[in-house]
Amino acid sequence: MNKFSYQLCKSLHSLTRSPVHLSFRYNWGLSEVNRFTLRQHNCGDLKESDIGKKVTLHGWIKHIRTHGSAVFLVVNDAYGDTQLIFKQSHAPISKLPIGSVIKAEGTVTKRPKGQENNKMKTGAIEVLVDQFEVINKRTFPALITKESDRLKYRYIDLRNKAISSNLRLKSQIMNNVRNFFHQEGFIEVETPLLQKHTPGGAHEFIVPTHDHNKFYCLAQSPQIFKQLLMIGGLDRYFQIAKCMRDEVSRPDRQPEFSQIDLEMSFTNTDGIIDLIEALLVAIWPSFAGSITIPFPRISYDQALQKYGSDKPDLRSDIELHDLTTPLEDIIKRPAIGLAIPNGVDENLESKLYQLSLSVAEDLSFEGKVIGLKINDPDCWTLDREDNVKIDEPIKFCITQKMKLYKGDYLFVAYGDSAEIRRFMGKFRNLSIKCIAENNISNCLDNSFVWIVDFPLFTKNELDGTIESSHHPFSAPKANQLEKLYSNPLQVVGDQFDLVLNGEEVGGGSMRIHDANVQEYILKDILKVDYSSLQFFLDALRSGAPPHGGIALGLDRLIRIMCNASSIREVIAFPKSFTGKDPLSGGPTELSPSILKSYNIKPT
Repeated sequence: MNKFSYQLCKSLHSLTRSPVHLSFRYNWGLSEVNRFTLRQHNCGDLKESDIGKKVTLHGWIKHIRTHGSAVFLVVNDAYGDTQLIFKQSHAPISKLPIGSVIKAEGTVTKRPKGQENNKMKTGAIEVLVDQFEVINKRTFPALITKESDRLKYRYIDLRNKAISSNLRLKSQIMNNVRNFFHQEGFIEVETPLLQKHTPGGAHEFIVPTHDHNKFYCLAQSPQIFKQLLMIGGLDRYFQIAKCMRDEVSRPDRQPEFSQIDLEMSFTNTDGIIDLIEALLVAIWPSFAGSITIPFPRISYDQALQKYGSDKPDLRSDIELHDLTTPLEDIIKRPAIGLAIPNGVDENLESKLYQLSLSVAEDLSFEGKVIGLKINDPDCWTLDREDNVKIDEPIKFCITQKMKLYKGDYLFVAYGDSAEIRRFMGKFRNLSIKCIAENNISNCLDNSFVWIVDFPLFTKNELDGTIESSHHPFSAPKANQLEKLYSNPLQVVGDQFDLVLNGEEVGGGSMRIHDANVQEYILKDILKVDYSSLQFFLDALRSGAPPHGGIALGLDRLIRIMCNASSIREVIAFPKSFTGKDPLSGGPTELSPSILKSYNIKPT
């Protein structure tokens, strides 16, 4: 190490141990959100202890009303609301448009008895205005009157307290994530957003260049580059990464999203899992419910068998039960039963019935499903049309097998074995969500679970080709290597998903560090053109250490913390379900001259 490198390392070391103290000209005695601004208070600051103080407030007009000769105006900003009062008649003020930006100077006074507002942080006081200035009068009627307006006029919707609180929480969580990893000796590295197209994975956004027929792709993940960092000796990497995937949005997906991305060398699955559990304990807000580590681990096969899904919601321990044998003489088809515990909601039966219809429609379910309430012993009829009834010995057998109690709801699905398990898995998760949201039965606040021992490969149901269950860079478990060359569909991968309340919030694996194994998987098992990955194979051959990593969906985690309905509620400028941007009108057509400069022919 030369002298300059030594001094740089020494300086970096000192920066991590001592804060920087700066001296500024003004605002140093104010709260941090008021420093370096023209205000001394914000609209959520003032309380009874401020009565008699002269204050200056800035913000937007939220509400105006008149009472006699007085005008009452509620001004709001990112921190709260404050009521202003004008004692004398001010006709121009009472006609100002809602949403105009104003400045008000005045004296804090106590509200008259009986006029306090407990719903406002500043509800005990009001400000008697001395001077008033309209900084910017609203002239564009960007008012939100329906749900679709929220994306079109997102800059207005951001003033909504719920949205702004979500974004502030997200900012704090991101800060806590960075602090955690820095304390654990990780370095934050930005990987390229412009990447070369590689086989496999999600659909990518294509980026044309001025070179004829040459294209980049926007990064769908930092996967290859973070593995290159491990080969380069940067053995503890993390990043809050932007990822782009050209796929239709769903409530839990966006074409552009953020993930907590990390990679480590010389580790194993246990090391990565322990690290993530420690991270989540460190950043989890208390208001979002408790979490307890270690999280349980369930194999992929066990999850499908017991819960019908590799993303089981374990806030409730209800399981699927195979009823094929008890019902074989009646329906002569595979059958699965699910019991929903009795609750206090009188409308639960209709809610569960509507859920079953919704799931059946969503999955194009071709089997049959019937719901029974365990009250009347004579109501156990499986098929209303064919009047297929269950006799007493079979009722008793099912009751004992599933531990049914009076008032429980029993759902039985029968038909194709794989189809009914898939149906019941999704129906089970949504039923638990319904129970938890309505406080119908005892459910945990949060239930993290690791799903492990995934098959490394799966067969495409349409064309019979072999595909990676996660991605082609995941390693097989050490004791599965021989099967790779004889029966790849039987290989268990060293892969792990993190599921929270029935939603996948993370996925990771140990990586392939042997170039020959990686090449064999790409060439002989997946049968893809891997020429675009030759640079990566060369890197593996240069001396790749054992390494592994994981990515956590930041937006999805924040959505669950906030109990929001969609990740659009925790992203400042999200896209619509169709991937469109109602705010700016994107995507848009480009002029022929611009297309020509990229050697693209307009159609």
